[in-house]
Amino acid sequence: MLNPGSKGRESPLIKCLCTGVAAALFYFLLAPQPVQAYIDPGTGGMIIQGLIALLAGSLAMLGIFWKRVTLSIKKLFKRTGSASDETEGADTDKT
Repeated sequence: MLNPGSKGRESPLIKCLCTGVAAALFYFLLAPQPVQAYIDPGTGGMIIQGLIALLAGSLAMLGIFWKRVTLSIKKLFKRTGSASDETEGADTDKT
């Protein structure tokens, strides 16, 4: 916390703590460390099966709500009638 008379200066303790935390984060997150990890074929199969199920479920939901999806997309890209009426009215006045 800053004292009212410090005019925005940090105390040396806070500066030291910030430097220490930054150094620790750098060491633990960015420095390479050897790990003992193995994903067996069963785990890989489960991951692939989950991705296939996600794709199948998404396609099924899209198929169920296809009409709503297409109507929403048409509404999104539909031109407003007032703008087209103004341009058509301007063309008929010139002729």
